[in-house]
Parts: sequence; C-alpha cells; structure tokens
Amino acid sequence: MRGISARKAATHLALLAIAATGAVLTAAPAQAVGTPLCISGASDNGSSWSYNVCGMPDIDQRRAGLPENGANYCAPTAALNQMFYLDKHGYPNLLAGDFDPTANDPVNYNEVTAKLSRMGNLAETDPSGGTSHQHTVDGINDLIESKGYEDQLEADYIELDDEDNVSRLMVELTRGGRDVMNASVGFYDAEGDRVGGHALTVVGVRGDSGNHHSVTFHNPANDADLYTQSATASVTYALGSDNGDGPKVVGYGGGGSGTTARLEGVTVITTAP
Repeated sequence: MRGISARKAATHLALLAIAATGAVLTAAPAQAVGTPLCISGASDNGSSWSYNVCGMPDIDQRRAGLPENGANYCAPTAALNQMFYLDKHGYPNLLAGDFDPTANDPVNYNEVTAKLSRMGNLAETDPSGGTSHQHTVDGINDLIESKGYEDQLEADYIELDDEDNVSRLMVELTRGGRDVMNASVGFYDAEGDRVGGHALTVVGVRGDSGNHHSVTFHNPANDADLYTQSATASVTYALGSDNGDGPKVVGYGGGGSGTTARLEGVTVITTAP
C-alpha cells in the first residue's frame, strides 16, 4: 500500500464530520515542489456544496495514430487530463516534455497522441473493449510511481451506487478541493442490463439540501475529427434518482437510443498531504 493511503482515509472521515456541521471547505495548495494546485475550491455550508477545478485539459480520445482510432480510449484520455493538470500544478515532470494538450499544431498533437498511447498501455486498454476500473487505477499509479511521486499522489476507485447523497460525497472526496477525479458512467438498457460505459473528467459538482444535484464534465468523446484537437467544452448534467447502479445522469445520451446513463463511481487522485 502506498504511503498516502492512511492519510486519505483519516482525512475522508474528518470531512464527513465537517460536512455534518456545515463548515466551509476551502482549497489548499498541495505540499509538493512547484506551483500550488490551481483549483477554484470546494465548499459546504450545510445547505449547499460545490467543487470546481480550473485549468483542466479536455483532450480528445478519438484520433489517428491510436488503435481503432481511439474509439475505446476514454479512460486513458480522462486519466491523461489529470496527469497534464497535475504536471502543471505542483507535480512537475509527471509527464515528460512541455506540450500544450489543447493545441492543434503537429508537434503538440502528435505528442499528446503518443502520451495517450503510453497511458493506454499502462492501463492495459483493450482497443475493442475499453479499460477496467482496476486497470485504470493501476496504470495511473504505475505512472506516478515511475516519476517518484508515489508518496504524494495515489489513485483509487470509489463506487457511488447506493449512496444517499452522491454530489456531497464527491465534494468531500476532493478534500477541500485539493484532489481531482474522473467519473465512470455506465449505460443500461430498458431491462437494466449494462451495455457499455464511458469515462469523463469531473470539473464541477453542485448540490443542495433541496435535492438539486449536478456534475460538470470534460468529455473525451466530444471531439471534432481524427486529426485536430477540439475546443475545450464543459457540459453540465443534473443527477437524478439511483436505482442501485448509480444516480441517473439526466439528459446524457452517450449510450445510444433507449439507454440510461448512470454515474457508477469516480477515480480520485489524492494529493499530499
């Protein structure tokens, strides 16, 4: 077990107690060499709660140069968003080189494609079948360890099904806005069978005691074509009722006609301390 795990567990328990009192959670800089994390913050005043992260990339998954043109590279792409972000906000050299993931010039675009290929290899992505939650977590942690940050960063997958208040839990899991997360959305048919899934990067969460809940994503599949990087786009969806598979992501039709999207869990990268 990596050294950060005990700190994470203790902090999460403390946050549950803080949230119950209505205290305000504010962002704090990561204790790592480099620039503090550029996170707008997280707050919980007892009647409403929120999380927002600024400066998160929105890399396209589908591109020439990847197996199957990246059709099933959503998980490594969402993970690479996190890696680029952390590399520029407190954890230098997490990714080698100095490249703009949003640029369209060939040098930047091809370098991002190469990094996506490596992330997919680390996460054991199946070009035809995608990536499991555990392989995604293992791939992220392998990259973190290879860069010497295993005592400062750690990825974990947390299931969100059957939670009474998913939006509040998600805010708590960021530990006052210090940590970053990706979401796993499952697609279910009319019989309730899971027929697919998708990984997205979480850039915002909102909720209140009036039972209004929403999550804002950067979606790796919101891309233009196989040869250019699309513009950054944040999309917000309301969260609905939970049938045991996770709360409904209202209005998200990524699974195709006749399917229901449900927020199943999140991959959280915990930062030190």
